[in-house]
Amino acid sequence: MEAIFDNETNILNAQIRVTHDNSVLYSVVTSFNLWGRKYTILKDENPIPGDSRIAGIIHWRERMFEIRGQRRSFSEIKTKAGGMFSGPRHWKWSATRKEYEVAYEHAQWKVSLKNSRKVAARFTVPFGLTSSENRIPPFCT
Repeated sequence: MEAIFDNETNILNAQIRVTHDNSVLYSVVTSFNLWGRKYTILKDENPIPGDSRIAGIIHWRERMFEIRGQRRSFSEIKTKAGGMFSGPRHWKWSATRKEYEVAYEHAQWKVSLKNSRKVAARFTVPFGLTSSENRIPPFCT
């Protein structure tokens, strides 16, 4: 399945839509204060009856992800290979989950299973954004 953000200039306030019928899968809503981003909330637009619409939250100030009520700090789930500003990032939610490699190259973020060439997801950076504005990749499921 291929999905797109419907607001390429602001993915932190957008809807994620299926390309074949334009239906909405998720809404992304970010709240800000004077010091920057507070929260980015990923809302499921088609939840299972009885489930919460909130699929995930990024707590920017605390540098923490929350997915279906479970919290993990960025440093707990992210490792970095290579230099400070280059090289892939590795993301793993827990010991029982798969590890993904996230790398930025050629104006896009590419997510692959670690030690594999199989691409799990791609995110193309919208035209006009500089690389410094893209240091923190969108979270990956």
